[in-house]
Amino acid sequence: VGYPLLTQLVSGFNPERFALFIAKSGFGKTTAMVNLSLAACKTMSVLYVNMEMSQQDFLERAVCAEGGIEYADFVRYPKQFRANVEAIQEKLISRDFHFSTGRSMSLGEIKAECVIRKKRTGLDFVVVDYDQKIDLAAGDDEWREVQRATKFFEDLAKELQCYILLLAQEGDSGDISSSKRAKFVATTVFRFYKEEEADENGQPVYIIEAMKNRYGRAGGKVRMDYQPSRLQLKEMSFVNEKFAEIPRPVQAIRKKLRSQVQRYNPSADD
Repeated sequence: VGYPLLTQLVSGFNPERFALFIAKSGFGKTTAMVNLSLAACKTMSVLYVNMEMSQQDFLERAVCAEGGIEYADFVRYPKQFRANVEAIQEKLISRDFHFSTGRSMSLGEIKAECVIRKKRTGLDFVVVDYDQKIDLAAGDDEWREVQRATKFFEDLAKELQCYILLLAQEGDSGDISSSKRAKFVATTVFRFYKEEEADENGQPVYIIEAMKNRYGRAGGKVRMDYQPSRLQLKEMSFVNEKFAEIPRPVQAIRKKLRSQVQRYNPSADD
């Protein structure tokens, strides 16, 4: 809901899939994923593994994104927006939207949080923010540990029947900075960036591209309306209309897979 073009581009944010979302440091990965998570929680059970900021800072970002409030005004005049905050908080509570405390977590701790949420409310959509904040095992190269982490999340998405999206920093080459091999297990690798040239009206052009897209055409791009001051990100249009076509009979494939794979049963661990 709210992101039909991205949803169509990847043939749905469906269970058992693991994806990567990359952007340069400080560009807006968290803002983009807060917006996507807020949209997802209208119809799905969402867990945001927040390892980037305090709970209060995260909640403020969510409130501004949901309400379209200028972040600078929100920080400067908090009393002015008290009623807005309370209304939005109630709205988020009524939805199935959960986020962690802000501290770094190990892979085992992230899995435990996911399993608990799966048992309590169900779990459909998970965001892990971000790869270099994960408390990885010491004694090995970072790129190797990140590569193992992506395989871990691929397996976890299948085990818990949910969609997992891991944020990662973009290097100078336009690829993942920590481990280029990390993208091998991902069904989709999103890249969020700004074009060098503005459009015909002098407006900046922000793009989310599916660099890798196992269930769609790689290279599909959606132009985004990105407003950093309001912490909002909205879709505008496909950059190339051919990517609006549904490329594969995904529903038939998924039906066949479900007949072969045993569904996760949380009550079995009780």
